[in-house]
Amino acid sequence: MAVAQRLSAFLVVTVLAVVAASQATAAPIESGSAATGMTSAAAIFPTLTREQVAAQVAGATMARSNRGFSCRRPLDEIARDLGGTLPLLVRIRFTRYVAINPGVIEIRRGCRGDGDPNTIDLILGVSGNGRTVGGTSDAIKIREDPHDIQITGYANCGPQGVGRDRRPDTRDDPHQDGAQIQGGRNIHFIDFTWGKWVKRRSTCQGAAGTFVPGSVNGWPVVNMACIRCLSVSCNHGMLISRSRGTVVRDSAWRSGNPRERRGRLANGQTGLCNYGSPPCRINPGESSGNDISGQFCDRWPFSGSPRPH
Repeated sequence: MAVAQRLSAFLVVTVLAVVAASQATAAPIESGSAATGMTSAAAIFPTLTREQVAAQVAGATMARSNRGFSCRRPLDEIARDLGGTLPLLVRIRFTRYVAINPGVIEIRRGCRGDGDPNTIDLILGVSGNGRTVGGTSDAIKIREDPHDIQITGYANCGPQGVGRDRRPDTRDDPHQDGAQIQGGRNIHFIDFTWGKWVKRRSTCQGAAGTFVPGSVNGWPVVNMACIRCLSVSCNHGMLISRSRGTVVRDSAWRSGNPRERRGRLANGQTGLCNYGSPPCRINPGESSGNDISGQFCDRWPFSGSPRPH
């Protein structure tokens, strides 16, 4: 347990150091519009600082290689089964690309945190370089009705859309996002990273985006948040669709590097995506009660690294 805690602390501190070194100054959202001020999310909105997130050490650790993690019961039960407590650290290491549906990390009905917005429930460390190793579908898939979960860390992807037999001419899912949120309540990403911000390098296609709240099959998407997030994607970054009370603050998004649409990947396909879109978008008329502020939306050609907030 002592070794696991030291590794957990190192992971969290490393992630937060990158975030603190490269956070964004405010820039206009490139497409869509947002309502500002108090929302329905404000009552449960986390107020954790970077320092407070960094100080939290994992109480339980799950490490896996070349396979995903699915949460369908309370996270504290999973941590207890591992002999520990929250926050739960889940580390996924890939040595090749693997077809995993619907996502490397799957969070669905039955999964929940401790109900306190100011404690971290889940720390993620999902490897992948978008080209030779990693999961082929979404890095994170949230659906049905999980709730009350605070998440920090990072999640990357592998080359998207290869078949389960690993042949490049058969596609299991050519749509790959960072975190596709199709249902749930009060799930907050805090100091979270997709891609390689400092290197300006994508790992996920971002077909819809890397942070994508949008109801599917009638499951409401309510009070989702991305706080001090960093994202580099081939296509979209933040895309807000059918949802209520989404909060995005002090986050930075990059997309559209044409070089990432070229090059042969390990699965035989060409490029991470076929086109680049604006890094920030709110679909008109599909969401309500948003609180969007302090965004750095950086479309190719990228500007210099933003200063910390």
